[in-house]
Amino acid sequence: MTTTSTKSILAAFTLAIAGSYFAPPAWPAEKIRIAQVEIDMRPSAELTDPELKTRIKLLRRLAKRPQPTGKPDYQEMLKADRREMKARNEKASSTEPAQQQAAQPQATERAKKEKKKPAPAEPVQQQQAEPAQQEQPNSASESGAAVSTDNLMLDQRPAAELSEAELRQRLRSTQKLIKDENTSKDQRAAMVAKRKADAAELNSRIAATTGATMQADELNSEVARILDDKRPAAELEDEPLRARIKQARALLAAEGLDDGSTEKLGALLARDRQEIRKRVTAREVAKETRSKPDPSEQGKSDDLPGATSGELTVRDVNSDDRPGTDLTTRALQRRIEANRALLGGENLSGDDRAKIQARLKADRADMRRRLGERREYRRKSRLSTGEKIAIAAGVGLVAGAIIASRPTIAAAEAYDDELEVWLVAPPLVRVQPQYRIEDFRTQPRLRYTVPGIEVDTVRFGFGEGFLREEEVLKLERIGSVIERIVSSNPNEVFLIEGHTDAVGTPEANQILSEQRANAVRDALIQYFAVEDKNLAVVGYGESYLKIPTQAPEVENRRVTLRRITPLLRKSSLQ
Repeated sequence: MTTTSTKSILAAFTLAIAGSYFAPPAWPAEKIRIAQVEIDMRPSAELTDPELKTRIKLLRRLAKRPQPTGKPDYQEMLKADRREMKARNEKASSTEPAQQQAAQPQATERAKKEKKKPAPAEPVQQQQAEPAQQEQPNSASESGAAVSTDNLMLDQRPAAELSEAELRQRLRSTQKLIKDENTSKDQRAAMVAKRKADAAELNSRIAATTGATMQADELNSEVARILDDKRPAAELEDEPLRARIKQARALLAAEGLDDGSTEKLGALLARDRQEIRKRVTAREVAKETRSKPDPSEQGKSDDLPGATSGELTVRDVNSDDRPGTDLTTRALQRRIEANRALLGGENLSGDDRAKIQARLKADRADMRRRLGERREYRRKSRLSTGEKIAIAAGVGLVAGAIIASRPTIAAAEAYDDELEVWLVAPPLVRVQPQYRIEDFRTQPRLRYTVPGIEVDTVRFGFGEGFLREEEVLKLERIGSVIERIVSSNPNEVFLIEGHTDAVGTPEANQILSEQRANAVRDALIQYFAVEDKNLAVVGYGESYLKIPTQAPEVENRRVTLRRITPLLRKSSLQ
């Protein structure tokens, strides 16, 4: 990285004391539900009752918002779901009278038998027993509270060893029992101390991810402050916009927000996120235009029918009979995405679908060839220029101030020079190089000691654990930086983490997170000058949700990349 680019980054931030290190601050821990969701598109009849009820609830909320272009008609989906639920309820109620009639003769027979039974010999004892039976619910309640309290008291696992789901569950359980009037004074005091330690751990994790700092009693006032900021995203400079994005994410990761605040924060985050990503894309395109052209791209067309890939129609696509070799790589990528989007529609004729599928197959084959050519072109460029990255460029002020302000960044929201800074930065806290790669699987908290980049530029299909060719191209910004780092130090090691949202079973999500992390690793090895020894993979499933919700959530589905070389013992760097 050049000295000029480093200075330009430093000038954008108010720097703290040189060489300072990031200390995770505290954060409040309550409960939250997120409103930014994706809807299960299966027909109503295929959903179970709980799934149908959940979708009706989500659709009621979405139907109140302006209908986005190109999205399903939420009003019509809601009507269909309600009809299905009504039909199920009517069917269930129609069977009840018959069941009751069938059960009535049996009840009558039982009643007759009961009349034939002799009366109790000692009615006084029976009367004495009744009060005891009436008191049983209270006794059971006390017993249940005592058992739950005892279980929590016996749970002596350090908070740092718990997954995020386990940590949040223990926080909720202790809070509930602290308020229970049947909890003894000593037990309450012990659980208050336990909850304080658990909350501090959760707060540090949120801060380590977002970089946001706040006191527990500031939650409501901070929500009000963010929501009172009515400035359109387009009118904000990069840093104020990013500050608002960071704080919104931190608030959504906390607990205790009401549904209204949650929905408003989610909508604000979506708008701000879209704006910063648009700016990053614009700068990326401008930079590519100014850079030295790839000889293999010369003479090729960069135009497609329609203004953007999202506006292409079936007629536009079918009228474009040019072979993929006549298009630039970016144009080829846009055409692949347009064809892929059209295949997801329901109004295609058989001929149109077959034609689009054939073109998509041919274009993807051409994209695979080009990805290999681009790797070779970058290799020759590095050899001719001697371009390398100095790892020391990330030391001191950069790590102390810039990285601590945003410990983990999204690739789609970061400029190229920022990606480089985050990948060469030293750990955020003082650590000894004593760990093995396996320790990142058994001690997930180690992740928070080094900066991270969420590889959110690529998209996986629903439930898919592999990357398509058009998505691999979107790894190029990060992959090219890793290539130069590895060229400077062949023993560098990067950790690739896979995460999912909470939809589905924990077991399935664990497998899916590992598959997606492996897919990114395989793409980096195949299409970039990176070896298997430079990449370590771990899947965390749904254990570390950025936003604590059981609903589908795009912020929770992610692959995160971290340079962990400074933490590894020498034997792990061979």
